[in-house]
Amino acid sequence: MKTLEDILDRIYALINKTSVTSLLDGRIYRHKKPLNDKLKNIVLTCLPLRPEVSFDNGNPLSQTGVIHANCYAKNLTNGQMDETSINAIMAAVILLIASSTTELFELQISGQHIFIDPDEDDMSIGSIRINYIIRS
Repeated sequence: MKTLEDILDRIYALINKTSVTSLLDGRIYRHKKPLNDKLKNIVLTCLPLRPEVSFDNGNPLSQTGVIHANCYAKNLTNGQMDETSINAIMAAVILLIASSTTELFELQISGQHIFIDPDEDDMSIGSIRINYIIRS
């Protein structure tokens, strides 16, 4: 059975590629970015793992869950969201996610949206919701 950290490590390794990092002036973090950081960053968070109901010798046959890849960018000087930067970062992440599915580790984009960061009103977030299935 995989842990949350196993999942975050796998997604981190998957998107920590030049096609994504070249769009950032910050970096990719797990769980949370530093306070007051105004750089273009990605923060990976994972909702709790859920073992499926079918079992084999007491072990779950698969686990499912959700990862959020939150792409941060400072707003433009006129206060508008920097949608160009956020959309470019999200597109690069989505391309890597879409090409990574294997028989034992399936990823699927289930949603995305852009919004003003509720904690820092001069930053915006492009959030990608990624569903995953891990088969034993």
